[in-house]
Amino acid sequence: ETGRPGHLKLWLITSEGDMTSTILEVPRRIYINSYKENNDGLRKVKFHLPRSHTPHFLYESEHSEEDFIAHKRTTNLRKAEPTTEGVYESNLPLTFRVVM
Repeated sequence: ETGRPGHLKLWLITSEGDMTSTILEVPRRIYINSYKENNDGLRKVKFHLPRSHTPHFLYESEHSEEDFIAHKRTTNLRKAEPTTEGVYESNLPLTFRVVM
C-alpha cells in the first residue's frame, strides 16, 4: 500500500522482462439492501447477498477510499436505519477487491 488510502502500489513485469511499478486506485464499493425504494441517487443493482439474504431494494454506492473514510459516520447511520436490512462489503479489504 501507499500513504494514501485506496491507492495500491503494484509491481509489474513487462514483456521485455523489466520490472516497473504503478499506482492503482481501488474504489470502495458497498451494497445497501433496503426494505423500501430509495431515491438518494444510488444505483439499483441485482446481486446475490451472502448467507441467502433476500435482496429487497439493493443499491450500490461507490466512492474513493478517502471519501469513504471521511463519511464513515454516514455509513454507520445508514446501517442503523429501520428501513435498512443490511450494508454489505463495507469492511472488505481493498486488496481482496483487487484479487477478485
